[in-house]
Amino acid sequence: MTAWLFPLLSALGVFLAFSLRILLSSKKLGYTKFYLGMIPNMLAMRTHYQIADLDIFPLLGYRPDIIDEHIFIGWLALACFFLHASAFPVKQDLNWWWKR
Repeated sequence: MTAWLFPLLSALGVFLAFSLRILLSSKKLGYTKFYLGMIPNMLAMRTHYQIADLDIFPLLGYRPDIIDEHIFIGWLALACFFLHASAFPVKQDLNWWWKR
């Protein structure tokens, strides 16, 4: 179950993070909007770091057997860590990709 549920939820989380980045980014970016975009990304980054490096899964605890069985989960967690790190709001107007 973890082999298909984790990639699905990770992709959904990264999509939501970038959607939140587009929604909150503007030339009038203030502290409130910045922190509203930063806090969920930092929490997701912490979770993905724990999965990739420490083999600690949310709700499952310390499970190194999952990473041993499905090595791509560790690599996906590392990739999602970096994707969440690049999803912070910026001080410029961003558009959805289909509006360009």
